[in-house]
Amino acid sequence: MFWRVGARLCAGLLAVLASNCSAVDSSVRPRYDSMNQSAEQARNESILLNIVRASQDAPLNFVAFSSISGTTQLGANAGLPTFLLGPLAPLTVATGATNGMATQAVVGPPPTQRAALFNNSTLSGGGVATTQFTVSPLETKDFYSALMRPVDLPTLNFFIRQGYSRELLFWLFTESVEEIVGGKAYEYRYVPVQPDKGCHTIAGRRKCFPDLIATAVGLGLTVETQSVIRLSGAGGGRGNTSASSSRAPTTITDIYGRFCFDRLLQDRHELSLTEAGRAEGEKLKGLMWSARHLPPCRSKWPKVSMEAGSSGNTDTLEFVQPGTPFGDVRYRIVTRSVFGIYQFLGELLERHAAEGLILTDPDDSNLIVVTQGSSEGCFQDAHYLGQTYCIPNDAKNTKRIVQLLAQLVALQTSTQDLAITPLVRVQQ
Repeated sequence: MFWRVGARLCAGLLAVLASNCSAVDSSVRPRYDSMNQSAEQARNESILLNIVRASQDAPLNFVAFSSISGTTQLGANAGLPTFLLGPLAPLTVATGATNGMATQAVVGPPPTQRAALFNNSTLSGGGVATTQFTVSPLETKDFYSALMRPVDLPTLNFFIRQGYSRELLFWLFTESVEEIVGGKAYEYRYVPVQPDKGCHTIAGRRKCFPDLIATAVGLGLTVETQSVIRLSGAGGGRGNTSASSSRAPTTITDIYGRFCFDRLLQDRHELSLTEAGRAEGEKLKGLMWSARHLPPCRSKWPKVSMEAGSSGNTDTLEFVQPGTPFGDVRYRIVTRSVFGIYQFLGELLERHAAEGLILTDPDDSNLIVVTQGSSEGCFQDAHYLGQTYCIPNDAKNTKRIVQLLAQLVALQTSTQDLAITPLVRVQQ
């Protein structure tokens, strides 16, 4: 009776342990956090790498992540080893024959027989973690056309309204400023390490590119836009019998932009200045030819052409200072493209001129800071040609620039650019 109960218990235990088991990681939060931060690091590193490439005159490279997914699966099986219940059968060996009958001798249990056998079905386990992401090289005609197109006023207005410093934006987006005085044009531009090359002295007043940027911020220079709705696709003239002539016209919205001077921004800037800053501001205002600047923000716009084919991109980046001893003094702004911004930042990095480029931001007066040789205390690091490059965690303006460049590239990327989608799978 006792033997039967023991046999049943062993059989039940064997059935439980011999079954396979597996588990699938279905928790969302840790994997979501990990993928989110990994994607952030990949994006920031690609931006830093392109700035480093620009500093070494190397070609830039742009890719986009279309999708990222990951799975984790664990499996294990366990069972009792193979063993025998009860006593081992004795081993008999034939020894000969007596009177025609075979004789056998019992020599004991075989020396090679084991009471229990362990193998890979007794206890085993495994796990697989798979991460898949789709990479799209941005190498299309449309992408590079947008990448090298100068930033227009509506785009600049987007970033001003997102809270970016106008001073930071003016430094990044402004390639040069052309001042037309008395019919003669003077170009102001920033030359790293040799800033005096971008200066001019007119009627005893010496001005440089940084002076114009600071003056524009102090005078409240900003951008405002206007939407103009026009008709497109209407029928042709007389005698047009084509099918297109019967189509109903559609509406198209053109976004126009212009520079203007906002008195509210000027007052806000003056309130933020220290006594030394106010004195410097008055000195900069003395470099201008008069106190009037046109156009003021929220004033009436000139009539905008609504002909088919007109576009907001045709607006010139100009403003006027009337009532000067030389008549109307005009300023024309030449803006950079996204590609040009990378080249500008790369030039600063190459010439180690970033620390010498002083902004008025009290939290961070450096436009861009990238150190070499260590990855400790970095917001983002990257390795290129055996060298380590680091954006320090306290470089606030540099981190803002990384975010701004990511947004600019995204604005230049269309769904057609994501058509080439090679799949990359990482399995561990």
